[in-house]
Amino acid sequence: MSIDYTSIGLRIHHIRIQEKMSQDELAEIAKVSRSFLSHLESGTTSVGLESIIKIANALKVPIDELLTDNLNISNSNHDTDDYYLLLDCTPEESVILIKTMKALKKVLRNYKICK
Repeated sequence: MSIDYTSIGLRIHHIRIQEKMSQDELAEIAKVSRSFLSHLESGTTSVGLESIIKIANALKVPIDELLTDNLNISNSNHDTDDYYLLLDCTPEESVILIKTMKALKKVLRNYKICK
């Protein structure tokens, strides 16, 4: 099994943005270079265990939140289709998509389209 470094990078990027952290801030807290973090988020470099642990700790998330796409079994709450859809969205896109899903859910229930 090969490691999907792109998915790891997307998850790091997504969580960092949710936490309103810059790459510089995360790199400083995790004690990695900003250049390395940039390459990692874009999926153009691999990451070792020590660095991924530092990054998970800096983001205050369990390590399987970052690795879930590479695991056969995960306890991640972020292993859902909607989470994957939002992974590479800007914050503005995420807000629009979530509002749209909520509105659609209301319509589905009002018209009893789904049980």
